[in-house]
Amino acid sequence: MSWSPNTQPPPAQSAAERLLRANFNAQRWRNPAGAPMVSAEFVSEAARRVRIIDVRTPEELEGPLGYIPGAFWVSAERVAELAARLPKNSYLVLVSRGGERAALLAQYLEMLGMPFVAALEGGVREWKLKGMVTRRDAALAARTLETIPASDPFEAEARGDREKKLLTAEDIRRHIGDPGSVRWLKLATMVVNGKQSCVDGRDDHGVLGSPGGNAGEFLLSLAAIEQSTGERVEARSVKTLLDAYIDGIGRFYMHTDTNALNAMIMKLRAKPEIQHLLPPLPGLPEHWRKWTASPPMELRPLLRELLLVPEHIGCGHLRRTLTMASEYGVREELMRAFVLALYELYWEGSTTISIEVLGGSHDEGAVVSVVVDEDPLHAFSRVPLVSPASEQAQMFLNTPQVANYLRSEAAAFWMRRSALTPLRRAHEKRYHEALFELAGAQAGSTLGALAKGLPRYEVRFEGCDEEATFTVTAQ
Repeated sequence: MSWSPNTQPPPAQSAAERLLRANFNAQRWRNPAGAPMVSAEFVSEAARRVRIIDVRTPEELEGPLGYIPGAFWVSAERVAELAARLPKNSYLVLVSRGGERAALLAQYLEMLGMPFVAALEGGVREWKLKGMVTRRDAALAARTLETIPASDPFEAEARGDREKKLLTAEDIRRHIGDPGSVRWLKLATMVVNGKQSCVDGRDDHGVLGSPGGNAGEFLLSLAAIEQSTGERVEARSVKTLLDAYIDGIGRFYMHTDTNALNAMIMKLRAKPEIQHLLPPLPGLPEHWRKWTASPPMELRPLLRELLLVPEHIGCGHLRRTLTMASEYGVREELMRAFVLALYELYWEGSTTISIEVLGGSHDEGAVVSVVVDEDPLHAFSRVPLVSPASEQAQMFLNTPQVANYLRSEAAAFWMRRSALTPLRRAHEKRYHEALFELAGAQAGSTLGALAKGLPRYEVRFEGCDEEATFTVTAQ
């Protein structure tokens, strides 16, 4: 359940800022005592403008639970100083051992006039139980209240007036070296409860990226089934297949953007006869987020038509898949059936589907591929979630090594669902070949078009979590 504070901060200055605010509000809820809470999943992927504040004692910091990478340490006795030092509209998540102390202190900061605060549900204990990685060195003790930037390092981006620039290798090193830019999780967490994001640099959360995210991977798997078996996947069966796929992986991500959403809203606003069924003007992101999750039944036929208009698809990879079907090896009918099936499940109340709206224009200054120095990967391998938003610019962020591992897991999933698809054991070798060939071709087409002329880098991690080092190599 989302919550809006009684005292609203000054109006947002950019689409990206409005969307961050809407997402923060949408992802938190109130516990029985009235304290604002957020999940471990939200914190693991939190935008870099969301600061994590550890409120435990010095003795606890040295204990076996460790701390969340990128956090700052502010003891409970000094929490009130956050309201004096930081802007009132700062985004803060407070963390304690089990979440109880953090919840009380989050309420206290609300009383001091900070509307965008929350506590990590279950604290560091829940974080570790969910497969998220902590650090256990002494670095957090030095990241005190005094080291938290009093001004927003992303202020130019929040205003929407940051100048576009190409990123150098040194820019990438500085960004990856920032403790707030990288968090680690066990790969098994991604297999059963992971959100695979798009390579789009406008998503400033920590991501494991592949073209189109979960949506692109699902379409890729169906296209590979058709290529390897020579049989078509019937459009009428796509919803059943998607429902089974989402049930298997646990979470499903697709994104649009403000340009596509606004174009569709204009089409809706142009029809006087349906105005009483639309969110009230000015139509804040919170209003449209709630409305699109459960639109009026009488408008759904119209929405099904509008959702398939290319200009209303905000993911560049998915839009190109629809408009350049032969180049992507995905039949247009299959793409259309997928979009309709996804929204049908979303409207039916699926809580594992995330349709996110990315704000602003593309500002990417590089293409970055992230790999770890471990081959092959295993379920217990630890992999980094990297934020594609640096202080200088965005970056297209691709994690091909993790994507290939998850594709192999998806292939195993489909091979065990023979009642749902034409796949049989005789097709297994060809299916794997088609899956990886098609994935490479699609990634090349999407990044070749959207990232044309941008420098390309590989970030290679050696070791993991607190022991990790990394190198940045121009490609």
